[in-house]
Amino acid sequence: MARLRLAALLAGHALLFGLCLELAARVDDWLSYGAPLVGAYDAEALQLTDAQGLHRNVPGARFEKWRINALGFRGPERARAKPAGTRRVVCLGQSETFGLHESEGGEWPARLERLLQARHPRVEVLNASTVGPGRWGRLAYLEQYVLPLQPDVVVIYPSVLLDAFTPGPPVPAPASAASWLPSSRVLPKVGQRLRQVVPESLAAPLRLWLVERRVERLEAAALAAGGRRIDDLPEAEAR
Repeated sequence: MARLRLAALLAGHALLFGLCLELAARVDDWLSYGAPLVGAYDAEALQLTDAQGLHRNVPGARFEKWRINALGFRGPERARAKPAGTRRVVCLGQSETFGLHESEGGEWPARLERLLQARHPRVEVLNASTVGPGRWGRLAYLEQYVLPLQPDVVVIYPSVLLDAFTPGPPVPAPASAASWLPSSRVLPKVGQRLRQVVPESLAAPLRLWLVERRVERLEAAALAAGGRRIDDLPEAEAR
């Protein structure tokens, strides 16, 4: 009986400690980003699927360091109509181009704009990237959201992982058995801190293992959706 009381006491203290950490994480989000103390607050708030089934960013959305402008692109506000005399460059890609891990202004399209403007002040670079749309719907996305902005140049940065398979119909995400539970805000923060302190000699093999697992999941999803693996660049795309 004494052991049961001790176990219950330790479990209660652990639960209280976890709740205090979660509350501290939510207060930190509130003070730092103006996030709500209750309810969902995660990167999913940045993304949506439009009426045509196209994956895009939510215009005006905010989450931590990421800011989406009224056009649905990461970066400062830009006019929909291209200003007279302006050369407009649009960058299109996935997380690498969106700048998933870069601070505001650190993503390569923003750096490209600063380099170009040093010589040509009337150049603007728009980052039209989204996180993880793959090849499915890219042409439709380009026609719907990019070409109407009258870009002079479109730079496409393909993802090796997401472009390794032919497109197939989108696969709906499986419903989580615990989807009714509130998402933790402290766990992502703990993960970020761990990535900062783990030695590179340990982090590099772990990243490689995670990439291999991701490739396996992408391949399984693409094949299940009716696609096939691309081992060679199709002749039509090689031109």
